[in-house]
Formats: sequence, C-alpha cells, structure tokens
Amino acid sequence: MSYDLESLPAMENGLYALWDGKVYFRQMTDESLAEGRLYSQHCENGTYRVYFCGLDGKDVEEYASSRVLSAMDGRIICQTADGGLSLIDTDTDAAAGREHVLVEDLVYYLDATEEEVFFYRYQMSGETEELVLCKTDYEGTVTVLKMITRQEYLDCTDGYAIYEYPMDIPCFQCLGDTLYFSAGSYNGNAHMYSGGPVYSMKKDGSDFRVEAVLGGAYFYLYDDGENRVLYYEAPATVRTSPEDTGIRTVNLRGEKTPDITLAPPYAAYDKPEVHGESNAVLWYPDTSGFCYVLLSEEESAALSIDAYVDGSRMQKVSDIDLADGKLFFTVTDLSYNRENSIGWRDYYDRGRSACYCKDLKSGEIRLLYEY
Repeated sequence: MSYDLESLPAMENGLYALWDGKVYFRQMTDESLAEGRLYSQHCENGTYRVYFCGLDGKDVEEYASSRVLSAMDGRIICQTADGGLSLIDTDTDAAAGREHVLVEDLVYYLDATEEEVFFYRYQMSGETEELVLCKTDYEGTVTVLKMITRQEYLDCTDGYAIYEYPMDIPCFQCLGDTLYFSAGSYNGNAHMYSGGPVYSMKKDGSDFRVEAVLGGAYFYLYDDGENRVLYYEAPATVRTSPEDTGIRTVNLRGEKTPDITLAPPYAAYDKPEVHGESNAVLWYPDTSGFCYVLLSEEESAALSIDAYVDGSRMQKVSDIDLADGKLFFTVTDLSYNRENSIGWRDYYDRGRSACYCKDLKSGEIRLLYEY
C-alpha cells in the first residue's frame, strides 16, 4: 500500500480535463442525467454524437462518431454510429479536427498505442461465431492477429467452463512488444464470466501461447524491467481450502516473485476500485506492484461513505478521475426497491449525488456540487 499520492502516475481522464492551469468538467444535473449526456458526447433525439466546442462552451461542432473511446497523442479514437472505429485528428496541421473511419463494421475496442489500435470482432466459422483479435494502424490498414475458437477455449479450461455466448476479451494489456489478454464466455441469465485462459502473443500475432487458466476475468502484471510476473485468480476447482483466496502467480520472465497482496479481482486492477469492507478507494495504476490508496478508510468515514450495510448496497462511488494533482469522485445514495427487484437482480432508486475534489498534496476534500 502507498499513501504517497504526489508520485501517482497519470490517469487517462474520462470526465475531467486540465488545460492552462484550469480543470474543466461538465456539471451534471438530474435533467442531464435523464437525457444520458456524457462528456465530449451528447444525445439528441435518441442519437449520440461526439462534439467539439471551445473552452467557453461556444462554437460547437458535431461529428458523425457516436462515442469517445480513447485519446492518444493528439488523436481521438471514437466509435462510429455503426459500431466501427473512427479517428479525429486534433493536431495543428491541415488535417486538424478532421474525422475519418478506420474500421467500418461492428468491432469491440480494446486498447491503443502510438502506432496502432487493437480490437476484436466476430466471424462465423461453420455454425459457430468465433472471436477474432485484430489491429489497425491510423491509416485504417487492418491486420488479423488470431482467431480464438470455441473448441480451443473449452480445451484450455478442461471442462469446467461453459460456452453459451460468443467469447469476450475482458482484460487486455500491452507491455512492450507483447500482448496479454483473457478471453472467455459470459453465460446464464446473470451473464457471469465462466473463466478462461490468459493468452500472450507478440504484437504481430506471433509466439501465441496460453500462460494460465483463470477462474475470473481479470489479471495483474508485475514488471520491474528484469522480472515479469502474472498474478491471477485460479478456478475454484483447484483451491486447497475455504481460506484459499485463489491468487496464483506465473513467472513470465526472470526469477523474482514479489510478495504482493491482491484481493480477488472483481474489477480490473488498473481501474480505481472501492474496497468493500473499508470503503477505501484503491488503485494499481501500473506494473510496479504498488497499490495506491486514493481515498483512505478514514476519509471515507468522514464523508459518511458506506457502500454496503448488512450486505445491501447503500451508496455507489463512481466517476473516479485524476487531473493536475486532484482526485475527483462522485458518491450517489441508493435505496433498495423491493417492488422492482426481480429474484437476485436487485433494483435501487438513485438518491442524492455529491461530486467531490480531493487535493492530493494537502489532503483537503471539498464538495464541488450535488444533484
């Protein structure tokens, strides 16, 4: 655990942006939430559009793309209205602000580097819809890296996994020239992940291999330049006792295996997560093995944050973002609605939402606004 938040690496912002010493954000209201509006995109008459405007909110320009996916070196990667990929070039050359399509058909975005964008699509093979991992450069040249078949998936999981729906890739990471990703099927009316392998391959599709078989969807990669270790949750069938958390390791390179305490991965480790028992907000932002405490248990208690009471959700902490040494987050009150709950699918009514800002240097937390 690390409480030194001044040394935090940068986060890819989604809701708050820094420019010329100022932090810009959209102030939500009950009305804007009901209309489904998001930062850098909005909904009008049921149609989502990516837009651009000046810092004063004027000179609004809409694009054909429907959703912002990522930003990379002056490039805005977007989803098209048809589910493909597009690019908006924000550089100050002749192509500034222009939009062009990278992939026309329906695909699922994974990640991007300075040279390429990774995604997957589905392709029929016989009667089975198989997952195909691909990449495209910023000119729109698509390269197929690997088809991962249903049979390969079932063979790797040794019979414990099921396959009702086509596979997804819930966790994807690029380290140097190597890709690591999990792939598996979400099944049942709860749409629960059935486990599956962690694969690795070079960025050109070569040297494909299975590194481990997971019980969950997510994994963590440690890398100090000499040693690289995969941490993952093993399937329940191989756990030795009820106290066994299931966390296992695979040395991918080198011999050092640092003693890192990881909770079972209910969400991706590289995304800020609220710890269920303490209500602290934790984050593994990189491969160093350090877990940063963005919001401590004591700070959460001072704000009366209590996500769960007697097993029932009471609050939701969301929209966690970092910009210019400041942590932003939103706390929403929840009320259980028995009438609209269906079986195990609990329904909650949204109450007050409060948006906070924490100065990482001083530790001061202030309320920005509420709705």
